[in-house]
Amino acid sequence: MASSCEENASAPTAWRRAPLDPCITAGEVHVWRAELDVSSTALAGLEATLTEAELDQARRYRLDHLGRRFIASRAVLKDVLARYLAVGPAAVEFTYGRWGKPALGAQSGAPDIRFNLTHSEGMALVAVALGRETGVDLERLKPEMATEAIADRFFSPEEAAEIRTFSGEAHTKVFFACWTRKEAYLKAKGEGLSFKLDRFRVSVLPGAPAALLSSCDNSAEPERWAMTELEPGPGFVASMVVEAPLGKLKLWRWGPPE
Repeated sequence: MASSCEENASAPTAWRRAPLDPCITAGEVHVWRAELDVSSTALAGLEATLTEAELDQARRYRLDHLGRRFIASRAVLKDVLARYLAVGPAAVEFTYGRWGKPALGAQSGAPDIRFNLTHSEGMALVAVALGRETGVDLERLKPEMATEAIADRFFSPEEAAEIRTFSGEAHTKVFFACWTRKEAYLKAKGEGLSFKLDRFRVSVLPGAPAALLSSCDNSAEPERWAMTELEPGPGFVASMVVEAPLGKLKLWRWGPPE
């Protein structure tokens, strides 16, 4: 297998098989893609890495497939982080910020790994950076959700107006591109939906680079953050945000350790 530190294009689109021992530099961002609908045998192995509190959280889901996906997504996250830390997945512990954003617990000698997890239906993405906050959001394209009423309620007036110029499939894609860019930004900041989506503006039009264009609360924010669009697979849209500059982006396809 090729080294995980070999040179890569700055904006790759192919998801390569992930290494068991990835290395990351301060000038890189890694994004991992994982399928969550795994076999019962694979799920049992993933489940064994979770804490009792995490398993209790999975049991709260009323639908069995949602509980299984929660187990898989949390176990994938722990396995990804464990590979950078050179520990077993069960040894990965989290602390949580004011708005619930997880971070790694203190581990002596461990690199300053920052990360963010997103999942939608049967897919998950994990963004990883070194010493820089990052956020990632993934959404399934659902035309019934991409309404003008929702855009008018949650997006900035400029974003909503741009979205209204499209129809059909293009309208759905533009709507969710806007949504994922805004969500990824808020997740990178660690504020979630405590911060109103209409207080800042992102690029929307197809062909325009993904970007934070303005913030009503801090004019310096667009310079602080770098944003990029991801191509997770058919039927999905995703965006990733990291403290600037973006640097080198590497896309990994997760698989359970063999």
